[in-house]
Amino acid sequence: MAKEDIVKYEFQEGHKFAKGRPKGSRNLSSLVKEMLSAEIDIVNPLSREMEKLSYQQLIIIGQMQKAIHKKDTRAAEWLFEIGFGKVKDVIDIEATVEGGATFKNLIRAFKTNRDK
Repeated sequence: MAKEDIVKYEFQEGHKFAKGRPKGSRNLSSLVKEMLSAEIDIVNPLSREMEKLSYQQLIIIGQMQKAIHKKDTRAAEWLFEIGFGKVKDVIDIEATVEGGATFKNLIRAFKTNRDK
C-alpha cells in the first residue's frame, strides 16, 4: 500500500486520537515493570531476616518454595528456564545402528520407500 493510500485512513485534524499517545506516557509493560521493582520491608522467607525485597524477588522466592516444598515440577522448570535458558533437544543424526547403517541413511531409505 502506497503512502498516499494510507493518508485517507489517518485521523483527521481535531480528532482526539490524531496525535497518538501523549509523549512520556507509560505503556502497560513499563507500569508492570515499575510495580514489580517496587520494594517493601518484609521478612525474607529464605534468610528469616528483615530485608527490603522487590515484588519480583518475592515471586521468585514463591516459585522456589513451590518447587522445593510442594514438589511442583512446573515451578522448577520455570526457574531453570529463566535462570539457565530453555533446554534444546539435540539429535545426533550421525549415530550408527546395528549393521553399520547411519541414521541419516535409514531416514533416506524410509523416504524413498514411502514415495514409491
